[in-house]
Amino acid sequence: MKKIVGILRPFDTRQNFYVYEDGNKLVAAQPKLEEISETLFAWSKEYDVKQVDLVGPKQYNRGLKKQILEAEMSKYNANTLEINII
Repeated sequence: MKKIVGILRPFDTRQNFYVYEDGNKLVAAQPKLEEISETLFAWSKEYDVKQVDLVGPKQYNRGLKKQILEAEMSKYNANTLEINII
């Protein structure tokens, strides 16, 4: 099963995101905060991933989750990503 994992730190300018398949890392990136949505959407299409796990401060991740889902609805008019806060 493939999934995207984001390890977020609120005060860092770049965040860490990875695509995993069955525990093996396929790709990694460090997008800026404003580039996160684009990175997730590109990986979602390229690797056929629907699950995103956000690791870090819960309140910060809730706001980011809302931002990502709003961007997905406005840009793609879809709601295909399942975002979990860990």
